[in-house]
Amino acid sequence: MHLMRLERRGFLRTRKWQIERELATLRIVDDTVFGRPSVERFGTEQAALDRFEALVQRQLDQGYTVVARHEPDPDPHPLEAILREATIAPEDWAEGSFIAPPAPIPIPPAIALEPAPAARDPALEAAIIDADEDATWRVYADWLLAQGDPLGAHINRCMDDPGPPDRSAEPGQDTEQTIRARPAWFGEALCRHLARGGHNCFRLELRRGFIHRAWVGVGWDREPDLRPLLAALLDSPAARFLRGLQLGLAELDDVNHYEHLVPLLRERAPLLALEELVVGAFAYPEETEISWTEVGDIGALPGCCPRLRSLRVRGGQIELGRLAHPTLERLTIESGGLNLSALRSVLDAELPRLRELELWLGDAGYGAEAQLHDFDALFGGERFPALEVLRLRNAEISDELAAALARSKLLPRLRVLDLSMGTLHAPGAAVLRAQRDRFAHLERLDLRDNYLDDSDAQALASPTVLTGEQRQVYVHPGVEPARYVSVGE
Repeated sequence: MHLMRLERRGFLRTRKWQIERELATLRIVDDTVFGRPSVERFGTEQAALDRFEALVQRQLDQGYTVVARHEPDPDPHPLEAILREATIAPEDWAEGSFIAPPAPIPIPPAIALEPAPAARDPALEAAIIDADEDATWRVYADWLLAQGDPLGAHINRCMDDPGPPDRSAEPGQDTEQTIRARPAWFGEALCRHLARGGHNCFRLELRRGFIHRAWVGVGWDREPDLRPLLAALLDSPAARFLRGLQLGLAELDDVNHYEHLVPLLRERAPLLALEELVVGAFAYPEETEISWTEVGDIGALPGCCPRLRSLRVRGGQIELGRLAHPTLERLTIESGGLNLSALRSVLDAELPRLRELELWLGDAGYGAEAQLHDFDALFGGERFPALEVLRLRNAEISDELAAALARSKLLPRLRVLDLSMGTLHAPGAAVLRAQRDRFAHLERLDLRDNYLDDSDAQALASPTVLTGEQRQVYVHPGVEPARYVSVGE
């Protein structure tokens, strides 16, 4: 409970005023007003606290003085410890890992203690963005030191000593002064979210004292709106050179959307350092089913990131508009049912550097609309001159895709072909066996998680052809045998 009593002494009487905050509810007693205490309720504790402080200040401005106060108990988890909980090791950002790993790692307390840098040099910052190398960072740190900016020493310390500093000589030095300094470096809003339990909404990878990559998302036991969390992260001085951003769950309603985040990102564009963007970085079905996400129109997002190299989108009802980007090298769309407009946006895109393309086509019952003829231009070799890795996964038309690829002009250009998670069975296996020479140059052909029988799986398997575990045809009395993609709902 947070309570304050104020008084204002007059010639004839003393006026009394009291305010009490319990979580997100305020109760105000004013002895100049008859009746019950007034009650105000807010959506978040922070909003209630802001109102609490504003009302107290108003009374102080009117001549009231504080006669009693009861402060809430201090946070049992200091910001330094919370930041450690939110920080993960680089190896935890494994490919295909969408939900933030739960295991934190120790980080140097100094990472959170430095003041915000005042010195700015656009040329040096551009050099950092262009060459994320220790030598470039050393030059940047030396320049900051020459300007008298403590950030230079901070960068050097984080590069030289990844472990926490020895505080045995001064066990009490992490006190009010350093607590006040933290918000200046990480940003007041981000520190506020972290300190009030929002560390569950963030996973951060720190390098050289800056936020290198970040995952941010809402959850049932966390902040219910992604927008203030994302804004706090992007506005943090420590995120100036953010390279990777993963957006977890954005909403807690029945359907998860992302298009409402586009205006926020456009306001902060260009995100000059961002190279990796994941939209839909949630675990399914643990957090939500993949088809319960309607991504919406996010066509403006690639343009917010002029250096973007990797874009990954998970969900359904995806709208990308006219997709064109000069630096994008890897594009992944994971869906339980890929809509035709999204597929056409991808296959008609202007992506001169695209090396890897991955599409989950999905189940027609959940919105999949792809037909074999939609891939004519791609298979004819007319699209994406740099493409060398193609993954057409989770497809109901796996057999047809295998046959079309066997006679395509695209196949000889590929190093890796992935037809996993689909419905590939005897017809597709027969094509792959008959046209084995056409596929022999591939470094990897992935056929796992399909419907190959044991004989076909054994006949096709090799060091470069992965057959792995296969699924069984669904058989139910009175129903035709059926094959389903791995991910639909």
